[in-house]
Amino acid sequence: MAETENGPIETWDIDDADSKEGSLKLYDKIAPKLSIAENCRERSGCFGSNYLTLQGTNASYQPRTWFRYARGVLNNGIPFYVWSNGSGCYSNTYGEFCGVVRVDINGDKKPNRFMIFSHLL
Repeated sequence: MAETENGPIETWDIDDADSKEGSLKLYDKIAPKLSIAENCRERSGCFGSNYLTLQGTNASYQPRTWFRYARGVLNNGIPFYVWSNGSGCYSNTYGEFCGVVRVDINGDKKPNRFMIFSHLL
């Protein structure tokens, strides 16, 4: 839906890869198409603390405080964050992607395991 309004995602100005500014720009493009209860954007919060990997070890970075993410909470209570891969996007063996959206599928409930994700193609 955001592409219908803004054109193909690879043409969006979403700044440098792995930057807070890029993540905020990408968030601002897709957020109007989501049912959002809270726009945290760059403010710390919206996620629980101490996320674990699927193997049960501490995640190397935490979505609650990682400065390169733009964050929000959907109306159903599910926290999500957006990360930008920068203008021009990125290609690898899986295809081209311009960013990532990750969600915490159990919200505030424990255990807080690393999120499932979707590449924005």
